[in-house]
Amino acid sequence: MPVTFVRRAILALTLLSGFVASGQAASGQADPAASPASGFTLPDGTVLTDCNAEMVCVDQRDQFLAIDEAVLRGDQRSGIEMIWDGDGALLRDRLVRVARRRTPTDPQLAHDIAEEDYLRTEEAALFLALGEQTSSGYAAGGVNILNRAAPFVAQLRYSDRVTTAMVPGLADRQTFGAEWQARHRCGGTLIAREWVLTAAHCIDPAQVKAGLAVQLGVTDISKPQGYQVEVDGVVVHAGYGRPDIYHDDIALLHLKADQAARVPASVAPAALLRSVPRPGMLVSAVGWGRISNAAGAQINASAHLARVNMFVLGNDQCADLPDYGPVRVKLAGGTWVMRERVHPNVVCVFGRGVKTCSGDSGGPLYQPSQPGAVPKLVGVVSWNKVGCDITSDDRPGVYTRVQPYLDWIEQAKRIAPRNRTVAKLK
Repeated sequence: MPVTFVRRAILALTLLSGFVASGQAASGQADPAASPASGFTLPDGTVLTDCNAEMVCVDQRDQFLAIDEAVLRGDQRSGIEMIWDGDGALLRDRLVRVARRRTPTDPQLAHDIAEEDYLRTEEAALFLALGEQTSSGYAAGGVNILNRAAPFVAQLRYSDRVTTAMVPGLADRQTFGAEWQARHRCGGTLIAREWVLTAAHCIDPAQVKAGLAVQLGVTDISKPQGYQVEVDGVVVHAGYGRPDIYHDDIALLHLKADQAARVPASVAPAALLRSVPRPGMLVSAVGWGRISNAAGAQINASAHLARVNMFVLGNDQCADLPDYGPVRVKLAGGTWVMRERVHPNVVCVFGRGVKTCSGDSGGPLYQPSQPGAVPKLVGVVSWNKVGCDITSDDRPGVYTRVQPYLDWIEQAKRIAPRNRTVAKLK
């Protein structure tokens, strides 16, 4: 919660006195909360002295440093990088512990100091993400990650038992690229041991019948990695249908139970966010989608799993952008109607220099969590504007928001077919 101008002045004076106190502690002055720890050295060579009970120490520059397992492993990220990486809770914990040492007799003031520091860092992270400055590690197309950083992500693909005789396109290198690219269909999110959530526009009944599968626990889809589990049934929201592609873009896949049971527990499902994402909230998306418009028209997969960090844009602001307002569509019966492209069941996200693209469809948009906690699924990749190479805050991506479909997901589980067919549910 923001503090008043007077409180800000008090905080500034307190911070200044805290740095003076740290210099005194490094010079041997007693700190009532401290217990000596001479000769303590971090992996990067930093020498720490005078650590208190909360493992807040003083370094050789007379600055406070909160020690935790990540620091002991050599974590040297800035606060901004921690927020981009989804470790905001870890950063906030560090700031709270440092502030408590600075103001040991006033817990509320310590809390306010930490919250002010965190909000300034979060604001700076948003500022950088919007492109006002540049930072290494936040490049167009996202950063490559290992599967353990997003163990819930699933690749939708033709199963290995599908041959080129069954699907000739798998051998069409000129159009579809390598066979692993031709097999790629979409992304998805494991939400329970036998269930994967994806986008309705990713589902083709013919592909499901031929042999659709999900690959779990995989980082590089050009190599034989992870665990393949075949899909034995799909439920698509009945409200989705071209040309009206802007509503109910969601589908649920049921995985063959015997195959799913063999997937190790390290491939862990995401939780479902049960609240409305607030504007400015940090979110991440992962997938194997194309990273450039330079590839052929049908090549929509990159080998290595990548992540982009973005921010939620308010729906009202999003709907006011050019090409995001209502659109006139013709329904199956020939009737023309107006449809909102941005409506309460979607969420818009933005970030300059990064976005999702073709091949990422159906994949997860999620709220990152601190290590050990379960990430929350915010949305499903649905649609973008103007290709992979055009990225700006006035061309946000639009994602199907999960929270309005929680009841639909539970109903879909009860009716999902088991014969490689597609059912529809309103």
